[in-house]
Amino acid sequence: MNQPRQHQAISISNATVVTPDAVLSPGFVRIEDGRFLEVQAKTGPHGGPDVCNARGALLLLGLLDIHAEALEAAIAPRPSAPFDPAFVLPSYDAHLVACGITTVFHFVGLADLDEVANPLHTREKALAILVALHAFAPMPGSAASSIHAMK
Repeated sequence: MNQPRQHQAISISNATVVTPDAVLSPGFVRIEDGRFLEVQAKTGPHGGPDVCNARGALLLLGLLDIHAEALEAAIAPRPSAPFDPAFVLPSYDAHLVACGITTVFHFVGLADLDEVANPLHTREKALAILVALHAFAPMPGSAASSIHAMK
């Protein structure tokens, strides 16, 4: 039986909030059920069960990486022993989000080189990476739900 969805809310006070139009310092943000309800140039409350005091830290929209090549390094930290791309994606995705990157366009190399020189740049390996990217399903509502693969 499905459990009823709990109301999720957080207030972030005392932040340096960067918006498309201004930098609010101090800034206050209220988020409920994944929606920004309030973004104000004010301090806001400093305590409470759903309040985070940012202590002046930057709060900004997620970053967009339009040409990421780090996925191949995550798959094969040692070129002679690559991991399955589907195994790597959850931890790689979490790493990106922790760095503030919420949207990624992955570059996947392809070359007809000797597999020993670069084992990820074969047609089969490039296709396996693309298939894993398209099949990757991060948890619903996570900031990581915007990993993209360009065809």
